[in-house]
Amino acid sequence: MKKFYSLMVAVGISAMAFSQGFDLEVNLVTPASGSTQAASAAVPVEFTVTNNGPSTLLAGDTLFVGYTKGTQAAFSLTNVPNQASGFLLQSDLAPGDAFTTGSNDFDLSAFANGDTVIVICYGTGLASLTGADPDETDASNNLDLFFVGGASSIAELTAEVMVYPNPAVNVLNIESNEQVENIAIVALDGRVVLEAENTTSVDVSNLNSGKYIYRVRTSSGAILTNSFVKQ
Repeated sequence: MKKFYSLMVAVGISAMAFSQGFDLEVNLVTPASGSTQAASAAVPVEFTVTNNGPSTLLAGDTLFVGYTKGTQAAFSLTNVPNQASGFLLQSDLAPGDAFTTGSNDFDLSAFANGDTVIVICYGTGLASLTGADPDETDASNNLDLFFVGGASSIAELTAEVMVYPNPAVNVLNIESNEQVENIAIVALDGRVVLEAENTTSVDVSNLNSGKYIYRVRTSSGAILTNSFVKQ
């Protein structure tokens, strides 16, 4: 695989070259999208950034990535997240090309159980740290997320939940060996877009196409999360 980048400190770096009109997509490798991780000072995180086109990002461009709690709007030069780094592209990143960031330890010691960790790529240049990169054609897939929680409880180990189909078009079904008390559908920016109580199915037909996280709470108190795709 070609080496696409080198890691730099984000603050004070500007892009050397700019491309017009690209769509960056972020997907977690480790931990899994929608998974729950214990808060600690060194949580290994690795993810891919894919250029969906239509333009090529040029060698010398700097892509800024970081992680934070909350929505994209929470990330700015005056509210820098726990980690913000610049990746200087050593080779052109053509449409369809991707690079993996490699494993970096994220400090989640200040995060509380129930927090959402949003991993995000803001595109090229310092202006992108405000969340408004003019060259980004679709910011809806610039992020992925996982949750912060305590160690697995006995309830979580004994609860069994199956959610299907995946991808889903109209209805998402939930089967469990326990009563399902709540299911929440979470967008990749951390917003709860759909929630239902005491049900075995939810109507997702009105959701926009894309990737979502489901979070199921059962009668024993177990909370299980994973991702699905709405077509």
